[in-house]
Amino acid sequence: MNFNRQFKAAKDMTPVEFRQQFAGARRAEQQMSPMLTERSPSLQRLRNNGDGERMSRPARAGRQSE
Repeated sequence: MNFNRQFKAAKDMTPVEFRQQFAGARRAEQQMSPMLTERSPSLQRLRNNGDGERMSRPARAGRQSE
């Protein structure tokens, strides 16, 4: 008996059908996860000003600075 027939008997699907399940799941996962080249929105507002020093975080409403 060859591998494909043994696989189909054990899994009730062909090896191609089995691989397609994972290919579809991988595509869906890639669409859901953010790109590594995209900057997080929380970091977007804390951009540095170009001279190597970070800009300070804007004061929150309700807090009083001394």
